[in-house]
Amino acid sequence: MANEAVHALQRLISCNYTNMQHYIEWAKGNGNFCFTKNTRLWQHCLDGKSEFCWQPDFLSNFCSIFPFQAIKTVRLRLNLTKTFIEDNNLKMKVVLLVRDPRGTMASRKALYWCQNQENFTFINN
Repeated sequence: MANEAVHALQRLISCNYTNMQHYIEWAKGNGNFCFTKNTRLWQHCLDGKSEFCWQPDFLSNFCSIFPFQAIKTVRLRLNLTKTFIEDNNLKMKVVLLVRDPRGTMASRKALYWCQNQENFTFINN
C-alpha cells in the first residue's frame, strides 16, 4: 500500500494524472477538497458543470503550466521520503515541519481516550 501511495505522489508531482482515475473520483466524491485548494484550477471548475476538470489529460496539461508543485503529506515515513529525494527526475525539495510537543499534548488531552493518561499530568500543573 505504501508503494502505491509513493507512485501516486510521484505522478501528482510530475503532473501525470494518467491512471489516476481512482484518485480523481475520490477527490470528486469528497467535496472536491483536493482541487478547491488549487484556486487557479478551481476558478475554471467552480460551476460544477465543467466535466473536463475531472479528465486526466486536462489535469495533466493544466498542472504542467505551473513551474512548482507543492504537496503536503502527513506522517510520511523517512524511507519513503528518501525515494522522492533520490529521484533526479523530480528535482524535489523536502521541508520537514515538526510540531511543538506541547501543542500535540494539548490536542490529545481533548480526546476521550487520552484524558486519564499519566503523561498528561504536566499540562494540568
